[in-house]
Amino acid sequence: ERMTYDEVTKILEDKDPELIQRYSHLVEDLRNMEKLCRILRNRRMQRGSIDFDIDEAKITLDLQGKPVNIFRYERGISNQIIEEFMLVCNETVAEYMYWNRVPFVYRVHEEPNTEKLLEFNEFIHNFGYHLKGVKGQIHPKSLQDLLTKIRGTREESIISRLMLRSLQKAKYSHENLGHFGLAARYYCHFTSPIRR
Repeated sequence: ERMTYDEVTKILEDKDPELIQRYSHLVEDLRNMEKLCRILRNRRMQRGSIDFDIDEAKITLDLQGKPVNIFRYERGISNQIIEEFMLVCNETVAEYMYWNRVPFVYRVHEEPNTEKLLEFNEFIHNFGYHLKGVKGQIHPKSLQDLLTKIRGTREESIISRLMLRSLQKAKYSHENLGHFGLAARYYCHFTSPIRR
């Protein structure tokens, strides 16, 4: 079947009986995919992956290509399923290529610059927060713990954006340097990067 994110989300949230009936032969599979997605996400978060929950904008264009509307892009359960499945696929392929010593292009995200993290830590101190392990090596879980603490606060937006700017930029490399933000030892863009 060729389905949309919106259709799958409506089915999984029991919001459209007609869609559920139309795709009844897939409902059990979709529910299993949702369960697996939650297991994968939980595993990823436990190892320390950073989850920036920054709002994304979606822009609607008219036939001439001019913007006519802008709204917040909603990440439904169907989007999350695809994200988690693609992440685990990219990790699996990268690890396979690494251990088989095949020349390969990895997507790497190196550890943050200590100086930038110290500046960031000094900034968040003004809000009553601090990072564990800044002077030595820092684990991405420390950053995720901070994001969890600030969720729903007035300062959430500025702190999360500044944290993102304090990190290294991800890049492509023939060397496997790991992916700090995902807390992954192996990562690549085997799947389409536009869908990450």
